[in-house]
Amino acid sequence: PETDCLVMRALAGLFASCCALGTERMRPDGSYPNHGGKPVHFTFAPTSDVQNTELGGFRVRIWDNAGEVVADSGNLTGPPEHSAALHPGRYVWGLQWWTQDGDFS
Repeated sequence: PETDCLVMRALAGLFASCCALGTERMRPDGSYPNHGGKPVHFTFAPTSDVQNTELGGFRVRIWDNAGEVVADSGNLTGPPEHSAALHPGRYVWGLQWWTQDGDFS
């Protein structure tokens, strides 16, 4: 898992000069604090400084306070959203997405 992350970061660095990819509004749904054991639904908005850039796929990871990965979506395609079953607590979440041409955020 850590190796995957390092490889993804290295690849992201290689593509950084061709276009600037980012993310806006990466957040859980409004019911998150009181989700009562229901899956937490995350949404995001991919951004790019290049016109006609399309979302090719993405991966969401969620860590607990100890730094342990508690959820990993794996590589997904489709709309920019994902649901994860989480116990009540504090979490950090991260996202990586790539374009239809294989450029990484």
